[in-house]
Amino acid sequence: MSQFFEMLKEKGYPLRMLKSFADVSTGGTPSKANLEYWNGDKPWVSAEDMKNKYVYDTCEKVTEAGYATCKIIPVDTLMYVCRGSIGVMAINKIECATNQSICRAKCHDNVCNVEFLYHALMYQKDNIKKMGTGTSFKSLNQTSFSELKIELPPYNEQMKFVSIAQQADKSEYYN
Repeated sequence: MSQFFEMLKEKGYPLRMLKSFADVSTGGTPSKANLEYWNGDKPWVSAEDMKNKYVYDTCEKVTEAGYATCKIIPVDTLMYVCRGSIGVMAINKIECATNQSICRAKCHDNVCNVEFLYHALMYQKDNIKKMGTGTSFKSLNQTSFSELKIELPPYNEQMKFVSIAQQADKSEYYN
């Protein structure tokens, strides 16, 4: 896949900030002190759930009351760990909430494809990790995340890449 991104550089597509083609936000954790918020059936994502490219279920669940305190994200939102394990990312295949260590990017329709964004950020993973600040553990705030830049080809070119990536990656399940 890195060869493809090297080809993008040669074509000179513009560098665009995430916030110009995606809605960026962070999550939040319902109060652990309020037992009425936990052990329900609503998915709540933490980095622990992001071991694969796609998230279909979560280890922890919140109740309807807990879910009501969260910012819910729609399916096919890129989730990116910005605290501690910077660069761990996944795409949600379920409506869910996330903790505050996860920045989320919901791509604008027909501007950026979430699968393309996933690979573009994976390509830059090492450079993005170096941007983390802090002493105990590195973090990237929402503003810094939203200002990350990728080369963004036209949508039809992104879709060609996504098709190639899906064929090349036999270890993942694609819908």
